[in-house]
Amino acid sequence: MKTTHTKYLLLLILIGILSTSAYAQNPIKEVELQMDGVIFPRMSDTDKGMINPVLGQCIYNTDTKRLECYDGNNWKSGRDGTNCWDLNSNGIADANEDVNGSGTIDVLDCKGMDGQNGAPGQNGVDGQDGAPGQNGVDGQDGAPGQNGLNGQNGADGQSGINCWDLDGDGINDPNEDINDDQLFNAQDCHGLKYLGQGNTYPSSPEDGDVFVLLKSQSNGHSCDYIEMRLGMLWVRIGESNCST
Repeated sequence: MKTTHTKYLLLLILIGILSTSAYAQNPIKEVELQMDGVIFPRMSDTDKGMINPVLGQCIYNTDTKRLECYDGNNWKSGRDGTNCWDLNSNGIADANEDVNGSGTIDVLDCKGMDGQNGAPGQNGVDGQDGAPGQNGVDGQDGAPGQNGLNGQNGADGQSGINCWDLDGDGINDPNEDINDDQLFNAQDCHGLKYLGQGNTYPSSPEDGDVFVLLKSQSNGHSCDYIEMRLGMLWVRIGESNCST
């Protein structure tokens, strides 16, 4: 409804203008009133020079492609706007107008100064922990610490078995008197002493000495007799390398 009223109001204004004596002398060539605006009379520079304009009369110049209005003396066209980067409004891209130093003078040079930084925002939620990293190289060993206090002595162990106690029963048995001296002591504990081998017994043997007697029999048989010195006698305890 408002748009319709506006349309009729503009139409009445134009009718009033046409009725004036000035416009009666210079009739408007063409006027169009539409819902979205007014189309001004369109004229070339030649057409414009053939009319007697009045103050405030406007046309659309088809040569300059501009809207021109008469100021009482001359036809004036609207000026182009000034680029936002044109600091001195001379229409020339001066070196000092490349505000952002990009080498190109354009709308990006038009932004104002940066404002102050705002207050820091709250910290966001911590993210998940990343995977553990590899173990670093082991460091050098530290200096040895001081020795601790000695602990208490442990309980005494059980008494050992005498070396002559062959059956470990703690009793001096007759067969444990190895050297037949009627005593049970370390003299009964020495190991066998090997005196070698030969056809005759060695001189000055001691109890427990062992000797291998090499002996050939009259029937051609031979045998090595292993004998041990016990007291005054050589006692045969084994044989080896016997031939038949």
